[in-house]
Amino acid sequence: MKQVADKNDITSNVGAARKFTINANAELIDTLSNKLYKHPIRAIIRELVSNAIDANTAKGVSEPIKLHLPTRTEPEFYVEDFGIGMDEDTIYNVYTQYGNSTKNNSNEQIGGLGLGSKTPFAYTTQFTVESGMGIVRKTYTAFKDEEGYPQMTPPLAEVESDKSGTKVSFAVDVDDICTFYEESVITLLFAQQMPEIVGGGLSSFLSEANCETLEEFISLREYVKNNSVLMNNKVCEIIRRSSYSGSIYVEMGGVLYSVDTDQLLDGDRYTPIMRYFTNYDYNGRRYFIFHLPIGSVNIQASREALNYSKYTKRVLSQAVISELVSIVRGITDQIAA
Repeated sequence: MKQVADKNDITSNVGAARKFTINANAELIDTLSNKLYKHPIRAIIRELVSNAIDANTAKGVSEPIKLHLPTRTEPEFYVEDFGIGMDEDTIYNVYTQYGNSTKNNSNEQIGGLGLGSKTPFAYTTQFTVESGMGIVRKTYTAFKDEEGYPQMTPPLAEVESDKSGTKVSFAVDVDDICTFYEESVITLLFAQQMPEIVGGGLSSFLSEANCETLEEFISLREYVKNNSVLMNNKVCEIIRRSSYSGSIYVEMGGVLYSVDTDQLLDGDRYTPIMRYFTNYDYNGRRYFIFHLPIGSVNIQASREALNYSKYTKRVLSQAVISELVSIVRGITDQIAA
């Protein structure tokens, strides 16, 4: 995903300028992979699922990604795709580098910040990466050393395989199993594609979503996708209990962002407009959502919130006004009919 920067008006006649650099010490790396997220388990599910969807999209495969949610008998979390996969060079020169991404110049894919693949470190000190490009499949272990620096082992296993794709997995503490289900429900409600939930976790997932069947949950996903005003009781309950705030949201790339309405349409003349939209939050039973194409607005590095640059504010303000015009036009058409 591309990020749009506000224009810089500084002139170049200031002498020999020097670029800022980054001291990639253990504390900074820990900040980027551990302290960046308010909801670390949600971030892991969101980022690994998004990366897997991107990989499938890049290869053009229709097979859904696989998601294994932990159970007491199988306390492992993993996400597996069947996409382009990674060779050893990509593992060491892209995957393991913070800020390095192959997606930051395209709005066809969700990722692009070069941080999402490292999110397992927000929960664990060790995780496994298995990947191949349809010729050889290799397994690596990512871990933190005694000083806190992430490391990637040489391939621990190597087999000939025509299976392309990547699988990321790690062990889950049994005390955290319920949280993985809670966070997977809100994540998958908005994700661009519904993974295949494998293992014995489907029933617990559906119970957490308050759904009788997988088809019912998929129908909730379709409802979210096709509506800008969310009034379905089950959908609103999932949003309400997931620590999101406010009544206006943006969905972009299958990720939900709460909108800070104080950042939009400043001035008393816009108060009635904002009051109309913020009043959609009626005891957590009604929400307004903008479905925007990838790259439409800027986001925070954590992908947990929007970045309110001038560009983002302008786009959102225009979206609010356009939606209000559409609503008024609809009411006028009904009166005329």
